Amino acid sequence: MRNTACDRPVSDSRIAKLYLSSNLRGWLMKIMRRAILACQWVPLRPLALCWPVTAALLWASCSVGYLESSSTSSASAPAEVSSAAIAEGLAAEAEVTDMAQIIYQQVNEFRRSQGLEPLALESVISVQANQHSETMAQSSSLSHDGFEQRINTIRQSLPLRSAAENVAFNSGFNNPAEQAVEGWKNSPGHRQNMLGNFSKTGIGISQNEQGEYYFTQIFGQP
Repeated sequence: MRNTACDRPVSDSRIAKLYLSSNLRGWLMKIMRRAILACQWVPLRPLALCWPVTAALLWASCSVGYLESSSTSSASAPAEVSSAAIAEGLAAEAEVTDMAQIIYQQVNEFRRSQGLEPLALESVISVQANQHSETMAQSSSLSHDGFEQRINTIRQSLPLRSAAENVAFNSGFNNPAEQAVEGWKNSPGHRQNMLGNFSKTGIGISQNEQGEYYFTQIFGQP
């Protein structure tokens, strides 16, 4: 079992695709059905005039379908995702969300125990924290690389006068989020950030294929 943390000191600074051919085919089919209904309900209209129109529309609809099939067959078909894989992904996402909530609650409880106001969770900060955790998980390395860039990105939506960052990773624990918080509490630098003059925070967590969890918490003060 491993539990490692690193702190950053305070700084003052399924897209849906619409296929035209599919839409056009549906539009033509609607016209065809209406043409057939018109032939049925207008007795004065000769059938000899109705059915050629219907046949032409049917041919056009089939042609559209053929063109669509031809164009898509030349491209590589997207890989099918099994229901088991989808369920597994949703479960992993829910687990990460729960762990982020645990960290948020425990850090605020620690601040309250020291007579400090709790931090407000900001989604714009969490986005940057999550991206950094994903980067660390992919490279299996703990770092504060890109800290200034993350803060500058946050400042485009949420002006911050000061900011700080805690990161950690661990594996082999039943309660990885709690282990990360305990590690931060027992480290002077991390503890200082947790109890710093901040009012905003964001949390990001990612797990790699080796089962290691990487945590990032960013603190900010507007």
